[in-house]
Amino acid sequence: MKKAALPICIAAVLTAIILAVPHFVTKSIPTATPVTVAKIIFTDSVECDGVLIKNEETGVFAIQTYISEKDISKVSTGLKSEVRGDAFPEKVYSATVTDIAGAATQISAGNSTKTVVEVWLEVNDADEALKSGYTAKVKIIVGALQQKRLLPYNSVMQDDGGEYVYVLKNSTAVKRYIITGDELPDGIEVVSGLDMIEEVVKVDVPIEDEAVVTVQE
Repeated sequence: MKKAALPICIAAVLTAIILAVPHFVTKSIPTATPVTVAKIIFTDSVECDGVLIKNEETGVFAIQTYISEKDISKVSTGLKSEVRGDAFPEKVYSATVTDIAGAATQISAGNSTKTVVEVWLEVNDADEALKSGYTAKVKIIVGALQQKRLLPYNSVMQDDGGEYVYVLKNSTAVKRYIITGDELPDGIEVVSGLDMIEEVVKVDVPIEDEAVVTVQE
C-alpha cells in the first residue's frame, strides 16, 4: 500500500507546480501585423454629374451640372476641373467654371428631392470626340495640393480617450493616441500624434499597453 501511494504523491506535486506557473507564462502572446503609413498627394474637390451641350454658333462645349447646397460654398467661377465620361473613357478633358446660378432649386432624387445650384462649365480642350448630349463626370478642384498621411481603417481603434494605434517598440505594442482627419477611399488621414519613422502594427482586438507581441509579416 505504501508503494502505491508514491505515484499519487508525485502526481499531486506536479499538479501543484503547474498551478503555480505564473499567469504571464501560460497566457498566449498576441499577434501583430505591420501596416504602412502611406503618403499621398491629395486635392480637395467637388464631384458631380453633368451633360455636354454644344453651342452650334461658336462650336464651344459647355457642361450643365448641379451642385448640392452643402458643397456649393466651395465652388466659384474660374475654378478648373477634370471631365471624364463613358463615351470617352481614355480621355480627360479640362473645363473651367463660368457661371453659378443666383438661386437654388430642387430636383428629384429617387423618391425624394434635394436642393442644388445650377453650375455651368466651359470645356477648354474640346475635340471631335465630344458630342452634345453626352454625360460627363466632373471633378471641380476646390483646394490646393496637400500631402496627407493615411492609415488603413482597420489599424485605427477607439476608446473613451479617442482614436489610437499601436506602435511597435522593442517587441511591445505601445498604445498611441492620434488625431485623424479626412476619411478617404484608401484610408484615414493622420493629422498628428504619429511620426513617419514609427512602425505601426495592427491587432485584431484591443490589448494592454506595452504588451509583448509576435510580429507576423
